[in-house]
Amino acid sequence: MRALRMLAGTSAVLIVAAGIATCQTWQPLSHQPTFSPGAVLLLTDGTVLAHSEPNCLSCTSTDYSSWYS
Repeated sequence: MRALRMLAGTSAVLIVAAGIATCQTWQPLSHQPTFSPGAVLLLTDGTVLAHSEPNCLSCTSTDYSSWYS
């Protein structure tokens, strides 16, 4: 009886977890950024801040103060 309850509980958790996992998907951007984004922050008001990162081998810029919203 105890094993049956444990199996039922485990099955319920797996079914709920599978439902949650399928709800989360990536959406492609319709307008690609004109810079190489580094760190991205989601603020409490829903605004997204993205940091411009010079992450290429031939970049000579060391400007790390560019943020875009």
